[in-house]
Amino acid sequence: MAPLLPRLYCGGNPGHLDGDGSLLYHIDTYSNLTINTPVAVMVTEVSDLTTPAGDYADQAAINAAFINWLNGFALSGGCAPQEDHGTVSAPGLCGGSTTVTWTVTDHCYATTMHTATFTIVSPTLGDQ
Repeated sequence: MAPLLPRLYCGGNPGHLDGDGSLLYHIDTYSNLTINTPVAVMVTEVSDLTTPAGDYADQAAINAAFINWLNGFALSGGCAPQEDHGTVSAPGLCGGSTTVTWTVTDHCYATTMHTATFTIVSPTLGDQ
């Protein structure tokens, strides 16, 4: 009977399993199968960003800056890490803020959450 191998995303040695999944004997008796532990998940977070509305020509420029800021959040390593920040949109040209929470998951990584805020400071009368 062929051994059934469990999902060893995070490394280890499966042993030899019979058809119902119970452990019969350690696979080292005949051969050694070791799944190496993946590289740790590395999270590159973004920092809060606050800029005056006058730095942007229009809403499209704010939207582009917001997308660039969002894309600064990155993941590497792990075993197929994923991030989700839901549906978010840039604040308006007249000022406001958007707080984004990224949820990071991976087969071998405890789920974490990372939060940052993108803020546009509204123009004052003296800025016009």
